[in-house]
Amino acid sequence: MLDFYDLGATARAFFLAFIFAELFAGLLLTYASVKRKSVLNSVLASACSGILFVITILLACLMKSSKVGIPEEPVSAWLCQQNLLYLIVIALIILVAFVFGFIKTRKYEGSTIMISSVKESLDKLSTGLSFSLENGKPILVNYKMNELHYLLFSEDLQNAEAFWHRLIHGTVNKEIQCITADEKPSYKLPDGTVWSFSRKAVEGFIQITAADTTKLYDVTNELEKKNIELTALNERLKDYGANVDEFIRSKERLETKINIHRELGQALLATRKHLQDESEEVPFEIWEKNISVLRKEANLSSEDPYKMFLEAANTIGVGLNVKGNLPEDTEIKNLFVSAAVEALTNAVRHGKATTLFIELHENSYCYKVVFRNDGQQPTAPIKEGGGLGSLRNKVQRANGEMSVLSQPAFQLAITVRK
Repeated sequence: MLDFYDLGATARAFFLAFIFAELFAGLLLTYASVKRKSVLNSVLASACSGILFVITILLACLMKSSKVGIPEEPVSAWLCQQNLLYLIVIALIILVAFVFGFIKTRKYEGSTIMISSVKESLDKLSTGLSFSLENGKPILVNYKMNELHYLLFSEDLQNAEAFWHRLIHGTVNKEIQCITADEKPSYKLPDGTVWSFSRKAVEGFIQITAADTTKLYDVTNELEKKNIELTALNERLKDYGANVDEFIRSKERLETKINIHRELGQALLATRKHLQDESEEVPFEIWEKNISVLRKEANLSSEDPYKMFLEAANTIGVGLNVKGNLPEDTEIKNLFVSAAVEALTNAVRHGKATTLFIELHENSYCYKVVFRNDGQQPTAPIKEGGGLGSLRNKVQRANGEMSVLSQPAFQLAITVRK
């Protein structure tokens, strides 16, 4: 038969430690059983813990007696002389009972709402929450609210009313940015998050909540920025609208000047032609028309520009050699006619030409017109004055290109992409 005396010092210490650990578990189970008001479990856990306590004390006294050399206690000696298997069986039975007791307690806590369960649930919330009496004494404060209070004031929450008073007056730590400090205070923490606080009375208690409103704050700021941009854009649009009328009037005045320049130029060329030919028939009808233009009694825009060009060429005695057809696009057609008028004027004025050659081309990509004449060749590079300069501006506005050559012969070419 193996008894406790047969064990070595290490084995004795291990066995005693096992019994002591089992005793500690029994005390915890006893506390949990009493807390949930289970009489049977409380009695059983207390009895088992008592048995373990007695065994622990007796074995501990025996080990101390053998160590210091004092006489053994009779009860301790009797226990140690018993079969060791009995002690092991008793310890294992108690251990199994404790395991079942803990399992039952765990199931009970999982299926029953307790005060600790409520606190655990509140601590898991991402929202700060506190309940207090009207005098500010905290009754229940979750982990998040305690954390926020410490970040704002560098201390734990002791009085909820004082907490709220400091929130609405903005008396927080320097590193905290106060967004609003009124009845709905909001603060931006150093980590960039924004928290909004609210307070209300709930059945005799004061509830203070803290909600993470970072996304709402960011969206609000973005909307404010967009509103500022829209306001600036509206101001620019107003300025643009105020200048549109002036721009249109300036454009109309420019077009009128160009038309007058063209008509008067044709009249002067026609008159010079008649004087050089010593013709008795002076083109009074052209001058009458120009006088009407100056008096704003004629509406040139209502006439066909190409027809006017043909009449002008015929009046000043310049023959036209036209190859190809004008574009069907009205804007491009009017641009080419304006170019033809300028080419006719320059051909007679500077080259004393009698024939103007016009070549019109069209493909799937662009329109093109080329002007040449049989007059005198330029002796120097051509400088673009008011007429050619104005024509180039028109071409560029139409997304086209214009080139003027003086050698080996005069040539004016315009290309406009479709």
